[in-house]
Amino acid sequence: MSEQQASDTFATNPTLEGFLDKDGLQAQAILASITDAFFALDTNWRFVYVNSNAEKLLRRSRQELLGQNIWEVFPEAVGSTFYVQYHRAIEERCSVAFEEFYPPLETWFEVHAYPYAHGLSVYFRDINDRKRVEELLQRAHEEDRLFTQKLTALQEITYQLALAPDKETFYKLAVELGRERLGFDRIGIWCLKENFIKGTFGTDEGGKTVDERSVQRPLPALDALHQIQHSPQAIAVIENSTLCNALGEPVGHGTLVFASVWNHNRCIGFLSADNLLSGQHFTPQRLELLRLYASTLGHLYTRLQIQLSLQESEERYRSLFRSIPDPVWVFDIHTLQFLDVSDAAIAHYGYSRDEFLKMTIRDIRPPEDWEALEERLAHLKAGYSPPTLWRHKRKDGTIFEVEITSHDTNYAGREARIVLARDVTERRRLETQLLQAQKMESIGRLAGGIAHDFNNLLAAIVGYLELLEDHIQSDAQAQTHLHHAQQAAERAKQLTSQLLAFARKQITRPQNLDINRLIVDIGQLLRRIIGEDIELTFRPSNNLWTVKADRSQMEQVLMNLAVNSRDAMPHGGHILIETHNRTVSETLTFAQTVIPPGEYVYILFRDDGEGMSADVLARIFEPFFTTKEVGKGTGLGLSTCYGIIRQAGGYIAADSAPQEGAALHIFLPRSYEESDVQPAPVSSSSPSGNETILLVEDEPLVLQTLTLSLTRKGYHLLTAESPDEALEILAKYPKPIDLLITDVVMPQQSGLELVAQAHRIRPNLPVLYISGYTEEHTKVQNLVHEGTAFLQKPFTPSTLARRVREILDAPKSKPV
Repeated sequence: MSEQQASDTFATNPTLEGFLDKDGLQAQAILASITDAFFALDTNWRFVYVNSNAEKLLRRSRQELLGQNIWEVFPEAVGSTFYVQYHRAIEERCSVAFEEFYPPLETWFEVHAYPYAHGLSVYFRDINDRKRVEELLQRAHEEDRLFTQKLTALQEITYQLALAPDKETFYKLAVELGRERLGFDRIGIWCLKENFIKGTFGTDEGGKTVDERSVQRPLPALDALHQIQHSPQAIAVIENSTLCNALGEPVGHGTLVFASVWNHNRCIGFLSADNLLSGQHFTPQRLELLRLYASTLGHLYTRLQIQLSLQESEERYRSLFRSIPDPVWVFDIHTLQFLDVSDAAIAHYGYSRDEFLKMTIRDIRPPEDWEALEERLAHLKAGYSPPTLWRHKRKDGTIFEVEITSHDTNYAGREARIVLARDVTERRRLETQLLQAQKMESIGRLAGGIAHDFNNLLAAIVGYLELLEDHIQSDAQAQTHLHHAQQAAERAKQLTSQLLAFARKQITRPQNLDINRLIVDIGQLLRRIIGEDIELTFRPSNNLWTVKADRSQMEQVLMNLAVNSRDAMPHGGHILIETHNRTVSETLTFAQTVIPPGEYVYILFRDDGEGMSADVLARIFEPFFTTKEVGKGTGLGLSTCYGIIRQAGGYIAADSAPQEGAALHIFLPRSYEESDVQPAPVSSSSPSGNETILLVEDEPLVLQTLTLSLTRKGYHLLTAESPDEALEILAKYPKPIDLLITDVVMPQQSGLELVAQAHRIRPNLPVLYISGYTEEHTKVQNLVHEGTAFLQKPFTPSTLARRVREILDAPKSKPV
């Protein structure tokens, strides 16, 4: 039977699973290739496997035998030696070997039966020929008496070799018994490896058995040896040969004989013998005895290979089952009793193996889930079961979630399922973190979009308010109203700034900061914010690393945290700020925040206020979320801190409990540069000029405001509401253009793309970018880091005038 036929047999005969479910096609191919007839029975005496040689000897097809009871197919065998020995093998769990004549088939059989976990495996062969030889021996003359004895010894040797546990024992025992029981002087077994022969065990010149497994020689170029490679019946006799020891050294002369050893239809080696010690002549009977011995060794070696392959596959299965990192078990689908469990299951659930085997799968589930389990099992189909989520219970009572997959199987003749249980506690935690991060990202996008539109409106409002101020110098009441309007605009500007900070879309100017110095510098401001009834303690760490961050934003973080702590302590309290150098060697988790390994400057901001519940703690970084009364807060304080810290490449986390205060943990990546010197203050004057400026802004109201404010400063303005219109002006305007001011976000194309095309028309044209929010945030941020001019909306006309003058007055060799 071919390997494909073996596979087909397995696929179409479910009863075969109990016998060959450990190794699959490899074991099937081996069983199909052996020269012995072979069949396997389950514990109910039914055929579960039959090879082609068994079909021939039993004169029944595989289809007639598979699934049938042996005693019903062969009723004449009931009560016979077959019946007695097979029952003995099963009941005593021992291997049996015997010979018996079966009249209905008129055949003598040599039988070897071995119990296995699911029943009985039987190897047998037709020994009619041998029996006829035995009958001839009984009638043979006295001169054949010795040959008869050797044949009998060969039978006994066969039984002994059949019990060899491994190849080493098999080879060594075959050499020793061949000498002692069959009377050969020196004997050796050689394995054929392509054009080489490799030793196993042999006999030295003193008659002792020696290990020759390290010996490998080229195959002798002898016609007789070539002949026996292709004929199992041939014998190679080499007279007057130089006989050698294991090292290839000559030790004498005599007759050297080779008989080939076969595995099915392939020569796998040679059995060699010589007459160095006794000089005894090789008679035809002795040559035949050597050939028979070689043939017997071939059959026994094939059987040993099968047994070792089955044993190895069993060990591989057991090793795999026990070593899978996730818990695995097998349970009876009728009783729900555990039949086997892996080491991972024992470790994860806390029960010993003995305890597991006394339990059912109900016992590892909460009682309230039993009904759902019964419902699931009632509708469970054969084959693979896709993953489902369940609650399981450890020995200590801990409840945890697992993902269950299973597949039906046959275990020691019992209908069962093999189950893999994966603890998804950590996965669920990570999913929660991911959902939270996605939610924060979505809210950030919304906040950034709102800030963009609002900043455009504020740009016009702030601009017109400053322009209006010049026309009402003599009207005190109007001046008061205008001042209130400017205050409201400033508050709106701060609100959009907080939204952008949360969305991480602010254009920042990072510098190397000494956090200790920064905290000391704003210490008095923090004390004024929190009031006299709250004590502020700062514990700086010596030799604190620097960080790369925007100074004004870091100050805003500390002020927001101070305000938040103040509101949590209406009757006074204490705030503690600490700084440390901290190296995170393994991933650190605070609530839903994960801090990866790295070197950080760590800031602890702790108060002893009212604290927060777990529900509140989970939402504190969401924008507009607040526990304060309506009108008492915007809900943007901590969300702004979150956005600033994340934009700086850091992490912020909180822990708190009701009436136990709150602690904010800030991790800022270490910078390996020295802290920067603070820039000189900017002049408050609003200079003018007469240069030509091209202003590109898609929002008409903002375009009108900026045009009016710059025109009043003396500049000549060219305006465009789109990039295409701006490019046309750049190409056709006949005079020099001294500055391009462009919005970053516009419908047709971005300001960055416009500038790239503008520089192809007018190289070295200075540029000032303006924007309230941009999807091109990263690119603009990089440009700002490189020194490119940028103004964040909303800004006042005087701020714009100063920035324009700075750019126009910059050296022309270094265009801004």
